Amino acid sequence: MTWKLCTAGMLAAMLLATAPPSFADDVVIKLWSRADRSGPLRAGNLVAAGDTLNKMLAATGGDKRVKIELNETNAKIS
Repeated sequence: MTWKLCTAGMLAAMLLATAPPSFADDVVIKLWSRADRSGPLRAGNLVAAGDTLNKMLAATGGDKRVKIELNETNAKIS
């Protein structure tokens, strides 16, 4: 199993576990990521995982979609 599929599975589990019982079409996941040379693809992988999850949800006929709101900065955590 690839790490992208694992990440998409974790996002799906978060979506199902934390989503309030409503009929909302969009589930917004707000993320913060540090932009640095040690993980240049980190933010892109999160967005790609959201896209994969949306494809999985569409394949099951669900009406929910995941929207990733990513805040990528160079700031260090103090």
